[in-house]
Amino acid sequence: MKQQRIQWRQVEVDIRNIIPTEKNYKIKTALGRERLKESLKSYGLASSVSCNWHKAFGDLKHLMLIDGNSRVEEEKANGTKKIWVAVPSRKLSAKEFQEMSAMLDAAVAGGGGGGG
Repeated sequence: MKQQRIQWRQVEVDIRNIIPTEKNYKIKTALGRERLKESLKSYGLASSVSCNWHKAFGDLKHLMLIDGNSRVEEEKANGTKKIWVAVPSRKLSAKEFQEMSAMLDAAVAGGGGGGG
């Protein structure tokens, strides 16, 4: 039986409650980091990061990053206290988490990103 399509909603959370992706395979370059810093400096964090429920569904104190590790690192370094995140309508399975993370990384890499 196919599961229902996942719906996403935006929530504002304490940045300290966001856990970095356990296996972040994205290759970070000095150029990518510099571009990200300049973008955040000029435009701020224009879009939310994506998170999965780390412990229990609905637990906003334990969120695992799917996408946005570098952006969260930079925002923490800049002293940001709260951040907007996209959370799913149910907890993603380990397989779904991995597939979504890879898909989002490929989309950024394909678009010439690299700052994540």
